Amino acid sequence: IATSDKRKGAPLNRNGVTRIGVLGAGGRMGQAIIAEIAVVQNAVLAGGAERDGHPLIGKPIAPNLVCCGNAGALAHQ
Repeated sequence: IATSDKRKGAPLNRNGVTRIGVLGAGGRMGQAIIAEIAVVQNAVLAGGAERDGHPLIGKPIAPNLVCCGNAGALAHQ
């Protein structure tokens, strides 16, 4: 998990916690990544997105977090 942006030298985390967004959250790899985030210390799932029409959109992917169909929304959180 990256902890700094080498281009700007700014931390990618707040309060020591790295927020991670997952594109393709409903696929096998997306689900595997979400499961790993859940067990990694100092990491939290910040959001997940899927393609339009995917059945996971609007469904929970973590406590208090649902999958969205707008990947751009993850970049602007």
